[in-house]
Amino acid sequence: MNILRKLTISLFAFILSATLFTMAWASIGQATIHDRQTVKNWFDKSGFYNNIVDVVLDKVKNTSVGQGDALPIDDPILQSSVKQAFSPDFLKTSVNTVLDSSYAWLGGSAQNLDFTIDLTSAKQQIASGVGSYVTARVDALPPCASAIRGNNGFDGFSATCRPNGLNSADAGKLASEDFLKQDFLKEAVFNADSLKLKDTNGQEVPLTSDTKVTTLRTVYQKSGQLPIALGVLSLLLAVAIIFMSSSKLKGVRRVGYTFLTSGIVLLVTYFAIGIIFSMVQTNINQGGAGGSAQTTLVINLIKVIADSVKSVLVWYTAAYIIIGAGAFILVLVIHKKRGQNHSDDSKLPDTPHQPQATSDATPLPPREIPHPPAPKTEDFPRKKPRLIQ
Repeated sequence: MNILRKLTISLFAFILSATLFTMAWASIGQATIHDRQTVKNWFDKSGFYNNIVDVVLDKVKNTSVGQGDALPIDDPILQSSVKQAFSPDFLKTSVNTVLDSSYAWLGGSAQNLDFTIDLTSAKQQIASGVGSYVTARVDALPPCASAIRGNNGFDGFSATCRPNGLNSADAGKLASEDFLKQDFLKEAVFNADSLKLKDTNGQEVPLTSDTKVTTLRTVYQKSGQLPIALGVLSLLLAVAIIFMSSSKLKGVRRVGYTFLTSGIVLLVTYFAIGIIFSMVQTNINQGGAGGSAQTTLVINLIKVIADSVKSVLVWYTAAYIIIGAGAFILVLVIHKKRGQNHSDDSKLPDTPHQPQATSDATPLPPREIPHPPAPKTEDFPRKKPRLIQ
């Protein structure tokens, strides 16, 4: 029976440790990815809305124009057009629109995703920049020596002279129209219907109809109460360990040990997050990809997310270590107090007792126990003699 009790206590301690670890990460998820405002702050703090323009410039740079030449995105006119088209305010509004709709659907306040992002004006503004660039370039070209008239086969991005009769403004207009025909932002309007997946039959279906996505929605809605439920379970397990132990002090010490080890594990995890991020960043930089705008954007975003996770993790780490250490201190204080009580009891005068004789010592004479004096006969009243008749 004693062995069964010890095994049960060990099992409860293991479950308590797993519950504490799970509760910490459930709370981290509740305070980070589960919270809409926290996710919005990630984009703000990482500089996403400023750095994403550099990613767009890289994408535009790979767009072919004219006779297959790459777009000269390093030109100040083109860079200004792209940055105005994708301003931080425009990008922030677009991202927040998607986030608000997504969290409303996940939380159950909206039955369907409902958002629309229209990049038509942004694409048109970039095309206008391309036209302005070509107009300025053609206007600065010297006239061609040969009598080439019109714009047949003319490439304003690579031409070395301006044909006779070619208006620079017309050349810019043609370049702008040619840019709009390219694959860059071919679908300029994005909405919830644009998010589709392929089912097992290869047919495109709405994202929200996928089983995994609907499961994610259910998990999101129920996960809000998970930290509270795990906290109650941890309390019940701790109480059970204390009362099932051979003494309550041993139970408190066992619970304190479980909290302390859980806190140490979280502390190691806290430092491991920083070390892993540094290693990943170093490997990316050594691989030569650290200079790309897209990689820089991702690294900054991951760093902000990691810092956000660590800011919540540190509180649970400190709480577990403090509770564990406090339990050990409580046990030591009680033991010390009990030791002082025993010491005080030893200072009390001993009750008289008969000393025991040893084999090596001379036997002591028996101790005479005083008896109270017998009452005198005078103390009793004398009875009158009865007369016999």
